[in-house]
Amino acid sequence: MTGSPRMLNTQRHMLSQHREHSPNNLTFELSEFIKAAEDDPSDGWEGWNGYIGFLKGMLKTYSGCSFLIGSASAGQEWDGDYPHAVRSNPNIHMYIPSNRFTSGWVGFGDFRLGDEVDAQAPDTIGVWSPHIQKANVNHYNMQHCLMTTTNPDRALKNARRFFKPESPIDVARVGLASHVTDSVSDAVGETHSLLRRSKGKVTDHSGLTTELRRIQESGYKFTDLDFAEVVSNYLEEVVYTEAQATKITMVSVRLYMVGDEQRFDCVQFKDCQDRYTVGMVGKVGEAVTYTEAELPEFIPRKISVLMMSGPGLFVSGVGYKLDEEMYYVVED
Repeated sequence: MTGSPRMLNTQRHMLSQHREHSPNNLTFELSEFIKAAEDDPSDGWEGWNGYIGFLKGMLKTYSGCSFLIGSASAGQEWDGDYPHAVRSNPNIHMYIPSNRFTSGWVGFGDFRLGDEVDAQAPDTIGVWSPHIQKANVNHYNMQHCLMTTTNPDRALKNARRFFKPESPIDVARVGLASHVTDSVSDAVGETHSLLRRSKGKVTDHSGLTTELRRIQESGYKFTDLDFAEVVSNYLEEVVYTEAQATKITMVSVRLYMVGDEQRFDCVQFKDCQDRYTVGMVGKVGEAVTYTEAELPEFIPRKISVLMMSGPGLFVSGVGYKLDEEMYYVVED
């Protein structure tokens, strides 16, 4: 992916349409839906049987994957009414268990925009994936990443072509761009605020003029102990702020299981203190997957600290916890 700010926003927008596997999405058995749809005589509108054939091909091609009906409300119970559920929430998302996000979604219906819907047209099978990028469609429109066809075989070819393994770099970039850099920037900004307040105590102190004269005339020994403490604190804040202002390199770490073995997808990001340039080309390292035994020493050490903190908090010198699966640690 390119690293320009505009394209980073484009990428962030596309990836935000991925559905994370969560209790707010309804996992269901696609095979049971297919059977229920075939047995329901009310579902015989034009193209529906072709869509069911397409879903059979999906089930065969992606055995072992989960399927979700997207955007269900938290706490909603599954009532087993498969045709009704798919009619009211038409997008079926495909989820590979070892992935953080779904690979995309498929659906059946009228996916046209604007004035196009005034003309009669058959319903189509839609395949949505962030790997589909139509240059002639605005990237904020759903159709930018959507392929549609009335042909079930062509729809299955589209799914096989564009439902690709997720990139560890893209997964890490989503959390970094939307959460981590803002938290790091806020933390750095707070240190500058502390410095300004501490400096104000120095410049506004009533003993400043007298002591500066004594510094000029004598051996630089403060006689006002309160002012000496203020100056000492100020100098400490200067040292701390300078340390915070240095360039911060972080490593994203995603924890997940492959069978019985824990894996760690790691990506290095430079200049994480700068929310506007962190995703640019040259500041993103290669994705490396480690086993637990292969991890660099500082990663588990800092993750163990972050595990004890709540999500959404940047710990200076340690890192940021996005959730129980995703961490961003400051590189030693």
